[in-house]
Amino acid sequence: MDRMGSKVRSDKHIVLLYYKFVDKIDVDKNTMDTKQFLNDATCPVEIINAKHMYEIIKQTE
Repeated sequence: MDRMGSKVRSDKHIVLLYYKFVDKIDVDKNTMDTKQFLNDATCPVEIINAKHMYEIIKQTE
């Protein structure tokens, strides 16, 4: 989050960045490999929950 903060404008952005950099799914501006997505993608709810937990931890520091 600290490194990509300026590029993350919504939860959708954070999910797509997570898919691209963590799950290593081939994501570009308009497409995503469906087979790879179905096999390798992390549940978006888990990604958003982790983001909220991160924000809570940052606020309590």
